[in-house]
Parts: sequence; C-alpha cells; structure tokens
Amino acid sequence: MKRFDYSIPGHYVVTICAFENACLLGEVIEGEVHLSRIGKEVLRIWQEIPTHYPGVEIDQLAIMPNHFHGIIQLTGGRARGPAPTLGDVVKSFKSLTTKRSGRPKLWQRSYYEHIIRDEADLNHARRYIAGNPLRWLS
Repeated sequence: MKRFDYSIPGHYVVTICAFENACLLGEVIEGEVHLSRIGKEVLRIWQEIPTHYPGVEIDQLAIMPNHFHGIIQLTGGRARGPAPTLGDVVKSFKSLTTKRSGRPKLWQRSYYEHIIRDEADLNHARRYIAGNPLRWLS
C-alpha cells in the first residue's frame, strides 16, 4: 500500500514467485511438497531470519514448486538502530537465497504482501498457507 509504514509491528503475508514461474523449489506429490536443493536452502534461510533481524519473527510458511508464502511478524523489539521494514527483510531474503541458489535470477522482481489486520485474518492466512500444497495441480 502506498504510504503505509512497513516497519509498524504486526503480521504480514508475503508471496514471492520464482523467476518466470519456473518450478525450481520442489514438487508436490500427492499433496505433499518435496523440496529441491534450492527449496531446502530457501527453507533454511527463511528459518534464520530472526537470527539476522532481531525484532522479526517468522510464522506459517509454504514453499511451493514455483512460489513461496510466508508470514512475517515485525515485533518492534530491537535493542539498537532503526527497526527493519518488511521490505528490508524480503530484499535480504531474496538476495541471499538467489546467491545461494547459484542461479543468476531466482525470484521475480517484486513480491506480494498482505497486511494482517486481526486475529481472524491471521488464522485465515495460516489455514490458506498450510493448505496450499493440497490445492496444487501438477
């Protein structure tokens, strides 16, 4: 959203699509995701986000063959310096996963985000993300 302060504490859903929608991150077999080498590295780097960004927590995620859904919580709890923005976290995540993938381009240029407004919205987002593999048509 234009003019929204993406450093405000709260939950955010991000969706990041693979470059040219290529199925680089794994495959879905009978409703279960089987990660590729790149997909496993994406998972590892996602799980390390709180280590690199105090004041940022991770929540539900789904790594699909050609995209990634995850919930990031900005807590605002930072000892020193400015709080990271959602954009800071996503940019760093995309940069590091691309570098570690060995590919010149892993992700599409931008990403989608959704600001979670309340507990019902958060629970809906968690259910949607958890059920994503079952909706995959391969």
